[in-house]
Parts: sequence; C-alpha cells; structure tokens
Amino acid sequence: MSLPRHLVAAVAALGLLGLMAVSGAGSASGSTAGQRAASVDISSAQMMAARCGAPANPFRYSFCKPGKLIYKPPSSFCHYFHCIASFWKSTKGYVIQCRDLTFSHSGGRSGSCSSHRGNYRPLYAH
Repeated sequence: MSLPRHLVAAVAALGLLGLMAVSGAGSASGSTAGQRAASVDISSAQMMAARCGAPANPFRYSFCKPGKLIYKPPSSFCHYFHCIASFWKSTKGYVIQCRDLTFSHSGGRSGSCSSHRGNYRPLYAH
C-alpha cells in the first residue's frame, strides 16, 4: 500500500525515514529511500507516538522528553496547534498545553492557563 505524498512528507519531517531505512522496513533491492518510505504503511497511531501525543506539525515539536522549551514559536504555530485567544499577546513564557488541550505562550509564568483549567504539559523542540 502506498502512502500519499503529504504523509510521506510528514514522515520525513519527523525524521522517521532514517529509522525505517535502518530497520529495513519496506526495503526492496534497487529502490531509493523515498521509494522504500512510500511503500511502508505507517498508522496515525505510530506517527502520534513518535511525537508523544503532540499534533502533527512541520516543526518536529512534541511532548517527548528531553527537549528544549519553546520560547519563540514560528508565526505559523497556531495553524498546527489550537492556541488560546491571547497566545500572541502574552509571549513572556514558553509554549505549554493547558488542561483544556489549548496552547498558551505563557508557560512558567504566574496565571498561565488560568482560564483554561490550569497547566497540563510543556511542548518541546528537538
């Protein structure tokens, strides 16, 4: 079963192509790494596990530890993550997920996620 191009790109962005090539998953003699990746069936659950539950995103951000806290997310961050209304107004902290599963840019600050049932977990860059 072949993967759609956008899924292959997402897998490549996650750095899983190297992992698949090393493990021999989907290998065939005479094929390129891209062709091997296209022939591997990767479930959504496997891709979600690679990010430790974080939403799909091109930045390789995840909830997996260890990682670096994100103090300066890219301007397109809220295209991939469900941000609170004041995400870009309060930018004096790191990116954190609130208990209602929205994202705030006030991690580590007093009152972060206070209107969203409190802090849940930080997001990490790798």
